[in-house]
Amino acid sequence: MYRHWHQLRPRQQKPTPLIALGIVFLCLYLSNYINSLQANTVQVDSVSNISDTERHFRREKFFPKDASSTQSINSLEQSVYEQINEHRESKGLSPLVLDGWLSQQAREHSEAMAKGDISFDREILDQLNQKIIKTGPYQSAGTAIGMTLGYANPAQANVNNWLQDVYGDNSTTIDSEYELTGVGVAMNLKGEYYFTQIFLLR
Repeated sequence: MYRHWHQLRPRQQKPTPLIALGIVFLCLYLSNYINSLQANTVQVDSVSNISDTERHFRREKFFPKDASSTQSINSLEQSVYEQINEHRESKGLSPLVLDGWLSQQAREHSEAMAKGDISFDREILDQLNQKIIKTGPYQSAGTAIGMTLGYANPAQANVNNWLQDVYGDNSTTIDSEYELTGVGVAMNLKGEYYFTQIFLLR
């Protein structure tokens, strides 16, 4: 008499509703945990990048020129240019023509002051004026410089200082018979705005 044998297999039990619910909650928890780790990683990277940038520009003593700050600086330069021309016209003087090369020289001078590389020295301004004159057959050049801190409108405050002659010979320079001009503005980490305007007579 033959007997038929077969291998015993464990019975496959269907998961109870409680176990299924527990699995769902476990999956949700793991998903939230992974997302939080990713968010924290992004946040740490962001802070790290900001710190590196901050440290770099603290060494340079100068603000980074991102799009917003560049737009702000450009608007300050334009404001100074327009205010000075309005003042000259009120005095019966001809308006100045804005020159790109002169503006670049003015920006470099303002940046050097903002970094602390040069001071408010009349001798330094004389050297700058002579450098400008030597670039062509020009009759004369003049430069007005200034610094403001803590004003809602730095350009207006600076022009007021110039016209009140707070920094020396600035008002005399502004009221002289010049034809071309260039304006440059720079700002450092202290929030100080440095202004340079170059005047040129051909």
